[in-house]
Amino acid sequence: MTDSTNQLLSKWQLKKNRSILDFPVCCESTLEWGMMDLFKHINNISYLRFFENARVAYLQKLGCMNLDDGTESGFTMGDIYIKYLRPLHYPDVVITGASIRDIEEKQVTMDYSIYSNSQQRIVTIGYSTLVCIDFISMKKRKIPNPLIAKIESIENFPKTAN
Repeated sequence: MTDSTNQLLSKWQLKKNRSILDFPVCCESTLEWGMMDLFKHINNISYLRFFENARVAYLQKLGCMNLDDGTESGFTMGDIYIKYLRPLHYPDVVITGASIRDIEEKQVTMDYSIYSNSQQRIVTIGYSTLVCIDFISMKKRKIPNPLIAKIESIENFPKTAN
């Protein structure tokens, strides 16, 4: 890996030998012929969809995805970054992992990795900032303590003092 990739991995607190199994939420996706671009590799937008699938699965695990059940707050995308380590090619099956690394007052940082079954390695890494919003006012809000406790449980973080 290049120095810039190693710096990025260090910045994200990811290790280059981190296993996809280290992620508490994983989703499997089968690559489709129609995902390829002119260069015969999977188009960049597909990687973001893989991240999205893992993020949604994580948020479902948190109980933040059903807006009709009276849930008052959840997360929306603030920004996203992706680092392509190796191209994906059809046919393949990938596993995308999602994990929350940092919890701040009004946002969290979620890390992602995409593992290629055919290449037997992580081929893409990334992270996003998810901002906590109030579903009624649609404004930023402090992350509720019960939601923080659920994240800590999923991630096996030490419990915070309330």
